Amino acid sequence: MFYLSHKARRRITLLLDLIAVFASVEIAILLRFHSFVPTWQHRLYRTVLLFEILICLILYAYRSNENIFLYVEKHDPIENLTSVLRSSVIIFTSLVIFLVATQNAQQLSRIAFGYNFLFYIILDYLLHMLFRRYYKKHCNKEIVSAKILLLTCKDMADGVWSRLKTTLNQESELEGMRLLDEDKDKILQEIEKRNVTDVVIAVPAENIRELGIPDFVRTLERRGTGVYLCLSYDGDFIPSRAVSKIGDLQAVYFDGLRKKCDVLGIHYTVSNVDEAAIYIKNAVKELKGQYICFSNVHTTVMAHDNPDYRAIQNGSAYTFPDGSPIARQQKRLGYMNAERVSGPDFMNAMFRGTMDGKISHYFYGSTEETIEKLRKGLEKNYPGINIKGMYSPPFRDLTPEEDAQTVQMLNDSGADIIWIGLGAPKQEKWMAAHKDKVNALMIGVGAGFNFYAGTVKRAPKWVQKAGMEWLYRLLQDPKRLWKRYFVTNIKYIWYTISAIF
Repeated sequence: MFYLSHKARRRITLLLDLIAVFASVEIAILLRFHSFVPTWQHRLYRTVLLFEILICLILYAYRSNENIFLYVEKHDPIENLTSVLRSSVIIFTSLVIFLVATQNAQQLSRIAFGYNFLFYIILDYLLHMLFRRYYKKHCNKEIVSAKILLLTCKDMADGVWSRLKTTLNQESELEGMRLLDEDKDKILQEIEKRNVTDVVIAVPAENIRELGIPDFVRTLERRGTGVYLCLSYDGDFIPSRAVSKIGDLQAVYFDGLRKKCDVLGIHYTVSNVDEAAIYIKNAVKELKGQYICFSNVHTTVMAHDNPDYRAIQNGSAYTFPDGSPIARQQKRLGYMNAERVSGPDFMNAMFRGTMDGKISHYFYGSTEETIEKLRKGLEKNYPGINIKGMYSPPFRDLTPEEDAQTVQMLNDSGADIIWIGLGAPKQEKWMAAHKDKVNALMIGVGAGFNFYAGTVKRAPKWVQKAGMEWLYRLLQDPKRLWKRYFVTNIKYIWYTISAIF
């Protein structure tokens, strides 16, 4: 077992890049000239090698403060590949410019150049992935770089503690929690007693001076204790993914989810998972009686072909693009900030944001076995979540009497959000039929119940980011899904191309 510092990981990353550069040039010479001739015996190729090394060193220096050096344990295979491709494009574009400028472009074999480019990508990616795998397997996870004490207010203590405990990275250890209305001297004694290296202060922005936070932060600074100051807005802490830049300032963008983009007749909301969750959480009382849809390629095509179903999708409070092709189409139409907002990802953001128990949940759909596993999974992974109830309805149409009893049951629960897991298009039709009858916000999430119950395994993150989650699900259940994906994907491509012309 071992532990490598951030600086050490950066240096190893540079070493791997240099090994890939050297090996790719040597392989290019071997394959082009069918014999192994050392690089230093080829004046031109020696120059190429030295120039590529120089560009690697420049990139290393330029990216010293970027998270690109944290992918050893943080980044997935797709992010690693993207990083390698980005570096290779910079290196070999610079090389071409250099060769043209020095009038050596004609002397360099294009075949050798191609081999060099190809094998650099392959070798660099493989070396990075092997190091990532070795480090994750053998690093000492008991060694931590920070011991953290949480300081917060009483009314938000449970929620902040749960969120921090479940999301803190492996290099940090949460030592405990203290309330800011306690004696500050006692808190300082606790910090010294526990050898705390950093303090997280989580408070409402409007109370920062009232609680004496500026003076206390300066006291901690003088003692050499690091401070993370987290400010909540309207009772909600902003997740890092929702933070963007405006000029040189860090900011959170609010637009009330007003931006819409039509894709094949469906009025999709333009947003991302975290911004959508923040707004919906704060507006959940105003949205009672309404419903939210998550539409993928399959349901988009269904809505395009069926005016009644399209009217249901467009009758929602918000319809989010639960599919990478739809989000990409939004970008093509000029909405560059559009992102995929999948049902399961949105559930995760909402569950994390409501671990203080102030917003309650009800789950309607799926089987008895699934919802029982769902309850256990949610209570384990989202401590403090407020679940008002769960119900698995019969797998048939309800009689008018049964339907009335169901509505009464849901309303009597007092839940703020009713999660509907009946599958598309049944769940959208059910929500539309019960609009303004159910006194809660209804959200249709399809297979989300199964993912969080653990009865169906969701695609790995790198597959999701590659936009191939549909293929992963197809391989899980090809007999049921092959026709749906084959037909609807072809239709979607045809419809989007036809819309252009």
